[in-house]
Amino acid sequence: MIDDAPDFDSLSHTVTEVIAPLVATDGGSLVIVRRSGDVVEVRFGGACRGCPGQAYTLKGVVLPALQATDPTVRDVRAVY
Repeated sequence: MIDDAPDFDSLSHTVTEVIAPLVATDGGSLVIVRRSGDVVEVRFGGACRGCPGQAYTLKGVVLPALQATDPTVRDVRAVY
């Protein structure tokens, strides 16, 4: 993980403790990779990797949760 923002720990906590357990119920996994400015990069694994619902999860679940933690987050991207 690359930490280039002071609030990386709180975003990481949100991914680990809030979002990852949700995707795990469908056999998936999610980890935060890095933050660069107002963009957060995450990596899907397990059943989520390549799933057609990944785009919805990314923009409809992950982004709002991260924005609730840090309103300066403007986008989230999946990296492989």
